[in-house]
Amino acid sequence: MAAISRSVRLWLAVALLILSACASSAPPAEVTPTFDVTDRDQPIPQALLDTADAERDLLGAVYTRLAPSVVAVEAVLEGGIVRRGSGFIYDRNGRIVTSAQTISGAEAVRVTFDDGLTVNATSAGFDAYSDVAVLRVDVPPARSIPVTFADSDAVQVGERAIVLGNPYGLSSSINSGIIGGIGRRLPSAALVDFGLPPGFQNPRILQTSVPVPQGGNGGVVLNSRGEVVGMAVEVTTAGGLYQGVGFAVPANTVRRVVPDLIRDGEVRYAWLGINTVQSDYGLASFARALSLATDSGVLVTAVTPQSPADEADLRGGSRYVDAFGLPVCAGGDIITAIDGTFISHIDDLVYYLLVNHIPGDVVTLLILRDGDPQEVSVTLAERPTTTPPLPPCGDASLPERDGTPVPPAPPTPVGVPEA
Repeated sequence: MAAISRSVRLWLAVALLILSACASSAPPAEVTPTFDVTDRDQPIPQALLDTADAERDLLGAVYTRLAPSVVAVEAVLEGGIVRRGSGFIYDRNGRIVTSAQTISGAEAVRVTFDDGLTVNATSAGFDAYSDVAVLRVDVPPARSIPVTFADSDAVQVGERAIVLGNPYGLSSSINSGIIGGIGRRLPSAALVDFGLPPGFQNPRILQTSVPVPQGGNGGVVLNSRGEVVGMAVEVTTAGGLYQGVGFAVPANTVRRVVPDLIRDGEVRYAWLGINTVQSDYGLASFARALSLATDSGVLVTAVTPQSPADEADLRGGSRYVDAFGLPVCAGGDIITAIDGTFISHIDDLVYYLLVNHIPGDVVTLLILRDGDPQEVSVTLAERPTTTPPLPPCGDASLPERDGTPVPPAPPTPVGVPEA
């Protein structure tokens, strides 16, 4: 009888295991939603809508005010090819600012206003170094509604950037983003005129998060108040290097060169006659490797013969030093300030000369020579139109790396970089 009881208990245990397995494989019970579907019928809070619509209202207000001041530019090239760009009204006298890239080599230029009026335009002059050109159209003053410029030196990273132009020929288009960077440099002269010296860079360029496609070249980049902080420029490379970002010539550069173009048809740039090291980070990249006394300023690697710098006895490098695999002509003066304004980079020096001086002006440089500070007066000359010859680096002795001489890189022309 006990054996039968044990058998019964065994079968009962097996049955329970089977039932448990079946229960675990059953589909889970349906979960009842915890939200109230009637919430969908409730209006979105007005405060939330007001916040979301503030950006739309701002862009709409800027567009309404600025669209009449922005034009489409068509440059007719040889063979009837049309190059499209944008521009903006500079004054009540029918003068329009656009990109020099857009009208370079044009046989005829047409301008279309926001309301569709199309007129012929003549060129008052263009400047390859800044990528700025001025057009002249014959229209009533009431139609020439000029833009208002902001102080581009006050622009900060993260500020709103509103771009208005004619991308792909689509008239009066607006887009917005932010200022993504300041103090960039562009080889604008090489994009406009291959015959100019390649070393003079376009300084203090603004970087935005709004790409500038074909047709947007020469449009305006605005702040939240609808003031022009820069002129949008298209930078196209074979490898798509700058895809996804936009660039703008700063407003202060535009305000500096346009009066010269209107008066003389050209811009005369002040020139010092020095070369330095190509680096996005300036002297800080090489200071430790070269055992320099400072990590801020412009290292003079070469001085152009018979230049203002040469006449003032500025000194270039005397020996090659290997700095992270790059032969740098070291031992030259370090320019740390100009007219009492401290500089940290070649961009600062080029920009200061651009907006503050013309050929013939006298500037005072603060330099470090062998670690000792000195002041040097320099009478500026005009930039050369051809690449001047540069002297070799001292005795051109080669640095060594692991016992193997490093082939020297010859000093690059001014502007790669030059001032």
